[in-house]
Amino acid sequence: MLSFSKGAVVALVLMACAHSAAAARPAPTTLYDVISQLPEVSKVFAKVEQFGLAKQFQNPKLGITAFVPNNDAYDRISKAINNNPSILDNSAIITQALAYHILNKPLTTEDMPRGVKSYLTALPNQPVAVQFNDKANLFKVGAYNVVERNIQAGRSVIHVIDGFLVAPSLMPTLVKALRESKAAAAEAAPAAAAAPAVAAAVKKP
Repeated sequence: MLSFSKGAVVALVLMACAHSAAAARPAPTTLYDVISQLPEVSKVFAKVEQFGLAKQFQNPKLGITAFVPNNDAYDRISKAINNNPSILDNSAIITQALAYHILNKPLTTEDMPRGVKSYLTALPNQPVAVQFNDKANLFKVGAYNVVERNIQAGRSVIHVIDGFLVAPSLMPTLVKALRESKAAAAEAAPAAAAAPAVAAAVKKP
């Protein structure tokens, strides 16, 4: 007859409870589910939420490759554009920027040939170069490294990257937005500088 110590019985009960809880928790089945659970890409996920893109990524039949910039990459691109709200809060610009990070079919590293290959992205006529060499532990998209690879998300695949890809077609739009923002700031500066003097003059009897 088998016998167990009290401590062993408690351990078995705890293991059974943990297994039951894990079984009760549904596994992520969509791209949206998985990205929402990756804290390292929470800033890009916030943009997905902000611009109402969630529905597209909640489709369980969606099969794409998503190169998702991590939070450090998002911070660097934000700093580069001076946290410009005319860009960061522009739905059209951000939607196009994110589309450039998506390939229209799911690809793990097992599906990628060694060397450099150009892939069409979800942004029309804007391909991106992917460089892969398993022996050299090299995996880059554009100029940036893939820091987490082959994250399964339903029928899709996520690769986390350490930079924010900028499509060539978006560059004129970004430059124009930055110039307009700087011009607006320059026009506002004299008025802001004069405001205290105007306020003081108004207060005089």
